[in-house]
Amino acid sequence: MPLQVLTGNLGIGNMGSIGPQSPEDAQSVLEASASDKYEKTPSGHWGCFDGRGSEQEVVINPETADAALAGGLIISETAAAFMLSDSPLPLSNTVKEVTVGAIADGVSVEMHGANGNKAGCAANAEIKNGLKTAAARIDILAPLAIDLTQRLGIDHLVSTQDVVDMIVRGDESAHKDEVWDASPEEVVAIAVNNGASYRNLVGPHEEKRIRADLTENVFDKYEFLADAKTADIQGQIFPAAFGAYKKLAFERAMASGEDERQVALRVAAVITFNLAIGKLLCNGEMPVDIIQQ
Repeated sequence: MPLQVLTGNLGIGNMGSIGPQSPEDAQSVLEASASDKYEKTPSGHWGCFDGRGSEQEVVINPETADAALAGGLIISETAAAFMLSDSPLPLSNTVKEVTVGAIADGVSVEMHGANGNKAGCAANAEIKNGLKTAAARIDILAPLAIDLTQRLGIDHLVSTQDVVDMIVRGDESAHKDEVWDASPEEVVAIAVNNGASYRNLVGPHEEKRIRADLTENVFDKYEFLADAKTADIQGQIFPAAFGAYKKLAFERAMASGEDERQVALRVAAVITFNLAIGKLLCNGEMPVDIIQQ
């Protein structure tokens, strides 16, 4: 079945510099973002939605590809924990808990740096500011997050007020000094010491679209980058695997007996944090392609 693509944006007031220089510039990677050529079954490995290539050798699989979220599953679920608790654990404890939980459930997780810098993942370095950004742009980001929860079919478990409350709670966590006890480099070390892998990405950011995938498949950025190099396409894509993450989250909950509403709230919080990181990092020209089956 052909993919359905709805192109929008992150609203007014984007705060970053990553993105196309014009709508015409964004067209350079639209065909790839909208194509089912790069849509593959999740491999079971979760990395960051950073669009850059890897220093390590990558073997392109014709059938599977890695899934991606802002900062990877570890950072996105850590941010979600801060958005869902009135008494959040310190960052170091939360990262360890999320990593250990994922590994115990058989989920392969990855942290990354860039160009030799262990703090080169912006979602990791800016997790606190991402939470603050969600609150500062709540009038824009809450409706976007609610729309995506509806498209994912979990709106019967997550209300509009729930999304507003988690954004407010995340902002409160961001302002609690006792929570922020680890640097980005220390966060990477904690995750790796508890079973996560590490990858060094290389080159500058050249992302020109955000790809919000609501299917249960994932975007193979490495195959796209290989094709782009051959075709001399200048541009990258931020691929966020929201549908695959929802499926994984509910599968893990079924095994553990976790309440489905709590799972849905975590999925909504992960989505909201990813949108906030996009808002923080991207310029006003950055389009968002919502991908559905």
